[in-house]
Amino acid sequence: MKNANLHLKIKKSINFALLLFFILQFEQIQAQTFTMSNGGSSSSCTGTFLDPGGAGNYAGGSSDWTYTICNPTSGQPLYMTFTSFDLWSNSCLFGASVDELFVYNGPNTSSPQIGVYSDNSGSPTTVVGTSGCITFRFHRENLGGFLCSSNSGNLGWSANISCTPPPPDGSSCMQANPFCTAQTYNFPNSTSNTSPAGPNYGCLSSQPNPIWYYMEVDQSGSFNINLVQTTGPNSTGSGIDVDFALYGPFSSLMTGCNSVMAGSSAPIQCSYSTAYTETIGIGLPGGTGSGATTPPAAVAGQIYILLLTNYADVAGYVDFNQTGGSGIADCAIVTPCDLTTLTATPSACTPATGLYNLTGSMTFVSPPTTGTLTVTNSCGGSQTFNAPFASPLAYTIPNQTSNGSACTVTATFSADLTCTKTATYTAPAPCAPNCVINSVTAAPSACLVGNTYNVTGSVAFTDPPVSGTLTVTNSCGGSQVFNAPFTSPLAYSLNSLTANGSSCTVTASFSASTCSLTQTYTAPSVPTLIAGIDQTVCIGTAVTLTGSGASTYSW
Repeated sequence: MKNANLHLKIKKSINFALLLFFILQFEQIQAQTFTMSNGGSSSSCTGTFLDPGGAGNYAGGSSDWTYTICNPTSGQPLYMTFTSFDLWSNSCLFGASVDELFVYNGPNTSSPQIGVYSDNSGSPTTVVGTSGCITFRFHRENLGGFLCSSNSGNLGWSANISCTPPPPDGSSCMQANPFCTAQTYNFPNSTSNTSPAGPNYGCLSSQPNPIWYYMEVDQSGSFNINLVQTTGPNSTGSGIDVDFALYGPFSSLMTGCNSVMAGSSAPIQCSYSTAYTETIGIGLPGGTGSGATTPPAAVAGQIYILLLTNYADVAGYVDFNQTGGSGIADCAIVTPCDLTTLTATPSACTPATGLYNLTGSMTFVSPPTTGTLTVTNSCGGSQTFNAPFASPLAYTIPNQTSNGSACTVTATFSADLTCTKTATYTAPAPCAPNCVINSVTAAPSACLVGNTYNVTGSVAFTDPPVSGTLTVTNSCGGSQVFNAPFTSPLAYSLNSLTANGSSCTVTASFSASTCSLTQTYTAPSVPTLIAGIDQTVCIGTAVTLTGSGASTYSW
């Protein structure tokens, strides 16, 4: 009995351990958490990348951890948005230690460096791996200082992983804010961003508090752009020293950022002066000092990337205003495409087919000028519209199966995959056909040779089932079967029935429905034959013969 109890306890322990293992595995899959102190590499478009903190992660001498995260689709960008950042640094009489996070645009620490972050050198906001991967190297520093504060073990950082670009905030080249020159646009400057280590900054000896912008050319020509940085919006308040570096032209923002971040593109113009007003020229003079140039005029479709710095580290605003030149910038990038509404309304189930139609409409602003707009139903079917697009736009997706399913409708512009909208609805429940048999006729013939007869007639109906059979059955014998599809009226014929004068019922019914109808008639009877009275005749004598009960007679 002791051995049996021991076996039971071991079995329970194993079962509990297995259950705990599966729970932990499930939570790990659900949470999608990637921990810096584990090291290694992963591929994901979702989840959280974090340094969990804890004194154990910081104990001992100097050390390094490396972690690489990549977009599962090779060559597509990866975005890491930090929601918290708090690396440890101690306060010592001498020999202070500062922990640092090194970030690289690529699969290893030999890739171009995006930036170095610590409590003493700013914190990242959104980090973009334009190569498809981001590598992090966390360096734990221990200089063995004197009279140092102890490590609190707080959370180091937490960042959300995504393969979809977040709204631009200017914190990095791939997150550059769009601007155009047809109107005066007012943007806040930066007082917290850190310059990445990879780019060629040209005449900018230092790059404090950088913020990134980009412009797309709509109509070819030259540009003269006035750049002003002040403490107040719309060029009000005192001036703040602003410097810039202009890169380009490029075929796309991604191509340009890849080149700039790798240090392959030098600024085509820059200024490193104490002024709060600068002049940017494309096809016209611009910049100051060694950064003064007159680049070629711009061509429609080209992208120019602009880096601004805030040397004074004072919060303020930046204004862009075109003061000369024949070129026109594309202002659609400043007011990007937005699918504002999407409706989805199912019709009632059609009994004859079991189907329904889905209709709806979309409203949008600043749609792309090329490509398609496709509305797709997760329960089946789609409709595609070609540019140009006019809002509002109605759509119809017909012949959907009525099954009560939960469905999602998605509308997406092919030329701007971020401009998308979804709506949900519930499909109507299945419905039976509203079949009606309007009439059944039954016409018996007269009694035929052999004491039989035939009955003929027709069945008229509306909304018949789309499948199954229609059967005409006679209570006095005989039946006829018709297969779908059914067309009203249907003629039937039941032959060689017994002529006995009975009351008979003809029934028409559909196998796929409760739809049925009956009709009664009386069968003909066998006639009573009379040939008249017996007569005796002589040869040569005429006689008249009579009979009844038949139509023809033969003596």
